[in-house]
Amino acid sequence: MFQALKQRSSFKCLSSLVKPSAQTGTGLMRLATPCTSIVSAQRSPFSSNIVRIEKSLQSLRTSLDNEINYENENYEPVKQAEEFLQYSGFQLVENENPYFITISKRVYGMTVKVSFESQPPEIDDYDEGDNQSEQPQEFKDMFEDSIHDVTVTICPGDENGEGMIAELTIHGDKLYIVHMVKVENVAEVMRLSRYERSSTRYLGPEFDSLDPSLKQALQEYLGDLGINDDIIAFVDAMALDQDQKLYMKWLQQSKDFLIQ
Repeated sequence: MFQALKQRSSFKCLSSLVKPSAQTGTGLMRLATPCTSIVSAQRSPFSSNIVRIEKSLQSLRTSLDNEINYENENYEPVKQAEEFLQYSGFQLVENENPYFITISKRVYGMTVKVSFESQPPEIDDYDEGDNQSEQPQEFKDMFEDSIHDVTVTICPGDENGEGMIAELTIHGDKLYIVHMVKVENVAEVMRLSRYERSSTRYLGPEFDSLDPSLKQALQEYLGDLGINDDIIAFVDAMALDQDQKLYMKWLQQSKDFLIQ
């Protein structure tokens, strides 16, 4: 029985190697293409993936190079900001958080610091679409004008001591005082985010609810410290400039990683 199976197996193997000639269709025999040649001719899926990855990686590197070159060629320092620093007496202060910009100066024996976040450019196509175009003009203006949250600290001594914190908002070309509060430890409070500061402690009444004469006196006090309309354009320009620097740094870091 085992001999018969062996013979049938041998015959099946031999028949897979020969078949009738296409020309005569009779007794002439020719060898079929071995199965091993078909397998060897197929490309490995793993090898194909590597080729595609290398191709996409090269395309990405090229795109990054083009974008880096474009941004470097077109970047210009903010002259308006430089002029403000020259005549205002404020100086840029190195900030541990790269998303924040801080300026500082000494006036009336106190250290005044102004801090605000970087901000990307406004999206130009906001009004596209039927639903958005039907919104009132006042609603559209809210998104067309830039908005910045600004925090001012006023310290007579070390920041670990007492001082005043003023929360401001810049909307378009207007500077609004939101809250002003005296704290026992300025540095400790400033380690909190603006939201945390407002949700964990009393920051005083809403500025608009104060008596007009008191509001005017507080505005004049901050103005004498350098917190006036001149700072609006500086904040707007520096917020965009810092975001641009962060974007250019992101491009370079991405390229450096991909060429390893």
